[in-house]
Amino acid sequence: MIDLGEFAKAFATIFVIMDPFASIPIFLKVARGREVRGATQAVLIAAIVLFAFLFFGHALLKAFHITLSSFKVAGGLILGILGVELVLGMEVAGKEIERGHPALTLIGTPMLTGPGS
Repeated sequence: MIDLGEFAKAFATIFVIMDPFASIPIFLKVARGREVRGATQAVLIAAIVLFAFLFFGHALLKAFHITLSSFKVAGGLILGILGVELVLGMEVAGKEIERGHPALTLIGTPMLTGPGS
């Protein structure tokens, strides 16, 4: 049987870590002039990433000999680089590659399912 108190605590913790309301202004800036369905795709990608790491994350990190703290640092660095690219309009990686909707690469993965979650 599911303990509703524990479920509520876990839900509140993940909700605060993901902070979907902080992603709204970034999504509106990135999706300017594009289809709004990117928000649905970003949430779907975030859910897939969360569930994948929920069920397979520990085994995956163990298989590649990656510690959790180093994974958090790497995720923070990637988030910082994407933030610099978004705010300053710079290309850190150098060569522009063809991407899908920016919501998938900016909102879905690093913003909603970042190093904290």
